[in-house]
Amino acid sequence: MRDDGKSEEETAREKMRQAVLCAFCNIMQTTRLRPMTVLGLAAMAVGAIYKEVATVHRHADTCPCGWEPRADNDVEALQTAIAAAAWPPTDLRWLKVAGKA
Repeated sequence: MRDDGKSEEETAREKMRQAVLCAFCNIMQTTRLRPMTVLGLAAMAVGAIYKEVATVHRHADTCPCGWEPRADNDVEALQTAIAAAAWPPTDLRWLKVAGKA
């Protein structure tokens, strides 16, 4: 536990969320891409990072952390993490309707 009562994982989660949110907002402001397109790009970036880190960890002598990549299990864990963070969706019924679609 840190002095502020947060675990290292909680602090890292907040920092990671803020970094991804900042990149998301930047891309939304500088392109005409739709939000789901940008979120898809974020997911692709996470996949690419996984691939790079897993490639480095395929050799036992490269990193002392002991992680052994298992693509099927690891990708499933990443998918589960996304689903858990995204579901259930936030209840937006309190918002006022701005127009008609």
